[in-house]
Amino acid sequence: MVVEGPITVRELAERMGVTGAELIKSLIRLGIVAGLNQVLDPETVRVALTEMGLVV
Repeated sequence: MVVEGPITVRELAERMGVTGAELIKSLIRLGIVAGLNQVLDPETVRVALTEMGLVV
């Protein structure tokens, strides 16, 4: 998956095909507290995608 620039948790979840709650749970496991409207930087997106088993 290619993600350029900042993206919100909601937008990322939609692109990943998961619910916002699932993505937020994954982020919390990584020690990242974020809400649906939180903007994630590219590095955090990469880590989240890797955590959920998606190719970056």
